[in-house]
Order: sequence, then C-alpha cells, then structure tokens
Amino acid sequence: MNEMERDRELDWMRAQWDPPRMTPSAAAEVLSAYRREFRPRRLRGRFWLPVTAAAVAASLATALVRVRPETAYRPVVQPRIIVLSDGERP
Repeated sequence: MNEMERDRELDWMRAQWDPPRMTPSAAAEVLSAYRREFRPRRLRGRFWLPVTAAAVAASLATALVRVRPETAYRPVVQPRIIVLSDGERP
C-alpha cells in the first residue's frame, strides 16, 4: 500500500489486528459456491431449446398458411358496368 492510500488514523488498529483464518470447511464451501455460480453453462438448455421452439413455431405457421383455403383476390373476368343517373336504382 503506498503512502497516498494509507489511512494514518487506522495505523494503530492495523498493528494490533490479525485477520481471521479461514477453516478448511469454509474454504471448501466458498469454492463450491464459486463453481456453482461460474461453471460453464450447458448450451442444451440455454441455446438449443429456444432455437428448436422457434423452428417448430415457424414450421407450424407455414403449414397453417398453406393449409388455409385460398382467399386471394380474383379479378372479375367480364365486369358488368351499370351507369345510374341521379335518383335511379338498379
């Protein structure tokens, strides 16, 4: 620790204080907690499941669109034009 970071008011306490020693069981518990938190994640649950679900949903949507009866606009082959003047009804 350099002079700028040192707190002179706490120097008397540093001379008398010893940090507590870690027991082997506490060290093992901290290490296992670290491994549980930072172990490599399995890709199967984190990546493949959402990708598979999206692919299945896209396939179902495509199948439903293709199965639906065609409702597209079909133009009239020969239109019938009726000209009405004011007040007339067909």
